Amino acid sequence: MHLFSTKVADITLAELRRGVCKSTGGTAIACVADHMEANRVRRALIVTDGWVGKPSGQHRHTLSAAKIAVAWLGSTTNTSDLAEVADFTARLTIGD
Repeated sequence: MHLFSTKVADITLAELRRGVCKSTGGTAIACVADHMEANRVRRALIVTDGWVGKPSGQHRHTLSAAKIAVAWLGSTTNTSDLAEVADFTARLTIGD
């Protein structure tokens, strides 16, 4: 499992349960595409608020070549940045 901001970071399920967050403070889909290409990832679930930047060039090609599911989470989501590369999308809601 991985977290991403402007870099991809490995995380265990136990760390995720404890609320560990590894972030650079920004968000960019380019690092996800680079990680997917380097590791030959062909299927991915991306959970995001959607504010990741529209992929272009090789990044768009890498994401489009894979099976991508995007789950948008949060009250202010951007569904347009990943719309063209997503094979499946869903909006997730979490109750208080």
